[in-house]
Amino acid sequence: MDNFNSAPVFFETYNPSYYPALLAEAGFYESNRFHTRVNDDISETLSKKYKTSHKAIFSTDITVRKFNIFRFKRDLEILRDINNNAFENNKFFLPLSLKEYMFSAKYLFLVTSPGLILIAEYKGEPVGAAQLVINFNSLIKNSNGRIRPWQIPGLLWRRRKIKELIIFTAGIKKAFRNKRVFALILRSAIKIFRNYSTISTTWISDENLGISLVNLLEMKPGKHFAIYSKQL
Repeated sequence: MDNFNSAPVFFETYNPSYYPALLAEAGFYESNRFHTRVNDDISETLSKKYKTSHKAIFSTDITVRKFNIFRFKRDLEILRDINNNAFENNKFFLPLSLKEYMFSAKYLFLVTSPGLILIAEYKGEPVGAAQLVINFNSLIKNSNGRIRPWQIPGLLWRRRKIKELIIFTAGIKKAFRNKRVFALILRSAIKIFRNYSTISTTWISDENLGISLVNLLEMKPGKHFAIYSKQL
């Protein structure tokens, strides 16, 4: 809907600026609006705001670990279970099956790595997760939407230099939201964010402006997106 002068990051849709007018002329109306958030100087924010405070967070019951590539299917099922529980009350969320997760994870590590996926456990039970991905768009922008097999090694080599990170999901099971799970996931995420220059989010509902993570990280509105509807 706006901010067309900046390129879409990974997981952001794109359309020309004249689409809203065409949809309105065809009888559609804007039924829902979302936005993304961005902090294009995350290092400065962290050095100013989280220089020492995140080190004081401690819990003997809650641990945060990285995705275990050697237990791929198990950890994928853990992510699915956490996200299905955490987001089931969101208006546009549909629960995903393990088969769908396995399909979507086929090329998972083109855009992320085990160290960018955090899983929080309360007394050994997985209760929260954060999934971070790099902005792979900056690598494939000139490929016309098609990546050939022989290009993948070079893309993976150049991927190491990308300093743009995207918070794909950050969810905590409903029964554990009053515990210190969020604070400990944030502490682990901050350690990762320090290695990047820019962090962005995927779509956030405008009704969910109180979301803690983006406010704590001083992320400003990026792009706005709309869903259009038409009564038939």
